[in-house]
Formats: sequence, C-alpha cells, structure tokens
Amino acid sequence: MGDKGIAGRLCSLCGKKAKSRCAGCKRVFYCCVECQRGHWGFHKKECKFYQQTDKDYKAGKVLSEQEQMMKKHQAEFGRIVKEYGLDKGSKADELSAFLTDPANVNITPAMMKGQFGLEEGDAKTFLSWIQLGVTFKKEHLDGNQEILDQLKADKVELTSVTKS
Repeated sequence: MGDKGIAGRLCSLCGKKAKSRCAGCKRVFYCCVECQRGHWGFHKKECKFYQQTDKDYKAGKVLSEQEQMMKKHQAEFGRIVKEYGLDKGSKADELSAFLTDPANVNITPAMMKGQFGLEEGDAKTFLSWIQLGVTFKKEHLDGNQEILDQLKADKVELTSVTKS
C-alpha cells in the first residue's frame, strides 16, 4: 500500500509527480532516486532541522514558530562558522578583531566576503545573528551586574561590542 501523503505532491527538484518522500524528515517529495540525490545538497541541513523539531515535539517540547525560526537560524550560523573555519585559530582571532574594531562600525556582507570569503547570503545570515546577539546583550545584560557576575562565574566571556 502506497504513501497516501504523496498524492498530488510534486518532486522538489524537477516538479514532476512525486513517487516518494525523504525518509529522514518526510516533508520533501521526489519523483525518483536521482532527483533525491541531486537535491540532497540543498535539503541536508533543512532535513536535519526538521528531524530535530519532530524529535523535540514527540518529547513534549513544543517550540513556538519564533523559537523554531531562532533554532534554524542558529543552526545556519553554526554551519557558516564551521564551513568557513571562523572558529579556528588565527581566523577566529582575525574575526574577533574585525568585529570589535571601532573602525568597522557598519560591517556589510561585502566586507565579510572580502575579509573572510563568505558568500553574500552566508554573510547576511552571519551578520544578522551577530546583530541579534549584540541587541540581546544591550537589552538584557548591560547594566545587570548580577547576570554578568554569574556568567563570569560560569566562565562565559562577553566582550563589549558597540556596533548597532
């Protein structure tokens, strides 16, 4: 007996009538194995996100739409850091210096591409996550010595970033 959820679905790669779905997330449809393999490079990170979301839901941990978006954005930020090696050795030091340099008040995706080789979309995602962190720090941590002391006790270092 076939998968009734496939009826009327189209292949995510070529647009033909779907005959199967992704075995991992069960949310993406394909007409053949070749299309599934051809689409995997695009679908891989999304598939892992969907699987984790489903696992969280089954465990009773239901995330709001905003929490899901934040989780997906955080995962994408982690992928970018890893893919471009921004967390390793001299590149991590260079990135830290670049982001905290007072001369770099308005860092653009083009600047990130020139300095670190990030593609424009990756640079936009990276910078938006950094901006989110800076905003959170300003709104919730700056001026709250009790929280800052606790973070320091937990050995979490926060550098003062003044970009807006």
